[in-house]
Amino acid sequence: MTVASNNSSGRRVGIYIDLHDVRTDGSKSSWADVKKMAQEAERIGADSVALPDRLQMGDIGLWESTTMLAAVAAVTTRVTIGTAVTRSIYRNPTLLAKIADSIDEISGGRFILGLGMGSDEGDNVQFGYPEDYRYSRFEEALMVTHTLLRTGKIDHSGRYFQAKNCVLKPRGPSARGAPISIAATAPKMMRLAARYADYWTSLNLPTSPDGWQQQIHDIESACEAEGRDPATLKKVAGVLITQSTDKHPYGESLSGEPGQIAEAINRFFESGFHEVAMYPAPNSPGAISALEPVVAALKA
Repeated sequence: MTVASNNSSGRRVGIYIDLHDVRTDGSKSSWADVKKMAQEAERIGADSVALPDRLQMGDIGLWESTTMLAAVAAVTTRVTIGTAVTRSIYRNPTLLAKIADSIDEISGGRFILGLGMGSDEGDNVQFGYPEDYRYSRFEEALMVTHTLLRTGKIDHSGRYFQAKNCVLKPRGPSARGAPISIAATAPKMMRLAARYADYWTSLNLPTSPDGWQQQIHDIESACEAEGRDPATLKKVAGVLITQSTDKHPYGESLSGEPGQIAEAINRFFESGFHEVAMYPAPNSPGAISALEPVVAALKA
């Protein structure tokens, strides 16, 4: 199943909701807070909501993403929901397929499984996960999860994972399991995205599509090397948003009046992106509400 666009323009606009224990404005994070933001994103007309998958970022703690996603699925009705992105190292790939099908069921087919290799920034060791052979572990895990989601079964004995006559049942509403989005910037990861993914996103956040051109060239070349039409791999851009002169705590951001922000985001769509996910600061219900005229302008 490929999740259809929820708007007539075909331009999908997403909202990123962080799960940090303390938000950029100093407020405490809670389920009530996450729920309100997801529902507000849906109210203003956004097409998707994405949550991060980290366990710890330095001194910052985070809620567990798949638990929160299941809850978000139950309190929304229209938006696509997904991870930006799931770190495959945290969960056995067979369990991850079960989780994906379960959230797909709760959401009524609105789930996209975002996947990434993750980094070696410390929380792997803190929580007892290995940091060696990151790429080869991810490659094998991705193959197992993808096979289970697409075929419902696998019999696998690999270097890192074993699954003897594993059957995925019951199944969620998506006939071939949830679509997969892969975050990739390096050549080997891009080849995996070209081979397995429905969506591609980069972890870098340029404020102009011009800053993505080399990566777009690389991902399209990876598709061609895999014998795939690059047009079949949808591109998702992530942008940081501030609606004042304040700086975004995570880097350079788009800012200004709603019309100015919409005009800047429109350049991404004109450059061939399927979706733009906005990460507002502060990450709060009020900041999401303030994006309503931006979303309206993008869909006009």
